[in-house]
Amino acid sequence: ENQAFHYLQVEALINDLVTEHCPHIAAEYLGICRAKGLRWLVWQDAGGDSLHDLLEASAREGSLRPLAEALALPWKDGCGVSLQRVVNRVAG
Repeated sequence: ENQAFHYLQVEALINDLVTEHCPHIAAEYLGICRAKGLRWLVWQDAGGDSLHDLLEASAREGSLRPLAEALALPWKDGCGVSLQRVVNRVAG
């Protein structure tokens, strides 16, 4: 439980930094709240697919094409350059 608390604190700090320095790359981070005895990180609903949705679609398709398209990147299955572009964009 202590590790989970520290992880949440680090995640909150990272989200604060992203919101402050790179707000255009993610949904607006609203902060931490408590609900039913649990602590939750909360973001503004920006509409569209979440990263989870895109990764599930990619898994179903057996290709990162859905994620690449959401990032407005060209994609060619089996192409290392396509994969590198996606990883670089996600890593930011």
